[in-house]
This record gives sequence, structure tokens and C-alpha cells, in this order.
Amino acid sequence: MKSTNNETQTEFKWKSQLNVHSRTHTSERFSCDICYRSFSKKSWLSKHKSSHTGACPYSCSVCRKTFQCKANLDYHTRTHTGVKPFSCDICQKTFSKKQHLDIHKRNHTGERPYSCPVCEKAFKQKTHLTKHTKTHTASFSCPECQETFRKRSHMRQHYKLLHTPERPYSCPVCHKAFTLKRNLNVHTRLHTGVKPFSCDICQKSFSTKQHLDIHKRNHTGEHPYACPVCQKACKQRSHLKSHIKSHTDERPFSSTARKQFCVK
Repeated sequence: MKSTNNETQTEFKWKSQLNVHSRTHTSERFSCDICYRSFSKKSWLSKHKSSHTGACPYSCSVCRKTFQCKANLDYHTRTHTGVKPFSCDICQKTFSKKQHLDIHKRNHTGERPYSCPVCEKAFKQKTHLTKHTKTHTASFSCPECQETFRKRSHMRQHYKLLHTPERPYSCPVCHKAFTLKRNLNVHTRLHTGVKPFSCDICQKSFSTKQHLDIHKRNHTGEHPYACPVCQKACKQRSHLKSHIKSHTDERPFSSTARKQFCVK
């Protein structure tokens, strides 16, 4: 039975939905007594409060991992069951989370709902917009090669990796040397076979988090690296660099190869 808001004539399927909506026109709110943030629904306030207390009352029956809200537990449980209840009505690809389905559908519709307030460039995901926005802020240049970075720490790491000869960390197996200890740790996994980073969607494992992040884009359809010339987006930064050369006289790859990595 439909319920109608008399002020705006907006219709809702359930009366509970109408009640929540009606609070946007009144002063009735539920406030957090710690940070004073207010909510239109009491259950949302209860969920928010757990961020202050650190309470995780919902526990996975398989691996005992705990969560602050039941929705996160339900999503996590699908990593054990393999259930993907959200299906694309265009290509029938399935997803374990509605958010991933919504992002995927933008590949079909071309929708780019997140727009840069500075240059008005539009993006499919909010994370892509956040990353892009930083290109309008101050950057740090390498004193040796002038490559720029958004963070000073990234510039220093780049300088140490590429422009200093010192490599104090040596592999005990093959004696290959590294400038950073974490790079040695990653390299060591080639000898041990350890792959500590596992995909929560298909359970495939990887030796580095970077490789896992790249792999996950196969599930989400994410292409976070956008060409500044034609807006074509790529899954990996290296693919974008190869694509950008298509706008110059360089032709390191065929057009067919580039299309495998990038989408408009």
C-alpha cells in the first residue's frame, strides 16, 4: 500500500519510508551524544555510535571475523559462500555487492556522476574524482628528473629508488639487492611462494597488495587512470602511459593491444 507525503506529494511503498522522509521537513532528528552528528533514523544513529565505541557485535560463523554492522557481515559472508545476488540486467554479470553492480553499470550507460569543481572533468567513481582533484593542488618535484608527486614522501621514495646507488638490503637466497626493506620482503615471496593478499570475491591470492588491487578491477570494472587528452580510462597507470603515446609520434603497441587495457 502506497503512502504519500502531503507537502511534496512524493509517494512511498512503505509507511516506514514515508516516516523517515518526513523528518527531512521537520526538526525531528536523532543526535549522537558524543559528536552531536544527527540522523533521521534511530537505527542509523545506533550504527554510527559503534564508530566511537569500536564495538563489533556481528561475528562471522566461519572465520570469526567481527563487524560493526550486520550489512558488512552479510557482505563478508558471501566471500565464503560465493553468492553474488546482484546481477546486471544488460550483460548478466553478477556481483556480491550492489555498489559494485552500480559501478559496473556505468560501463554500459557511460554515466559519469562525479564532476571536478575546478575543470568539470567527470568520473564514474568518487574515488577517481578524489584522486584527480589532487592534480589541481601543489605537487613535489624530483630534483634529479623533475617528475612530480602529490606527496613529499612519494617524491623522496622515488628519488631513493631511482637516483641513489645504495642498496643495503640483500636477498639471502639470490643476493639481489634493494634500496627498501619492504621491496626485499616482496621479492622474498618469489622464493617462498607466500601470497598473503587474497581477493574477497574469488579468493585468488597475490604476493603484493598492488597486484590484488589491480586484479579487483576485473570484478568492479574500475578504470581509475584517465587520459588527459581524450578521457579514455585505463585499469593500470602503465597502460595509460602506453595509451598516451598514441597521441604522439610514438607507437609502441598496436591499437588493438591498447583497446584491451583501456575503455572510453
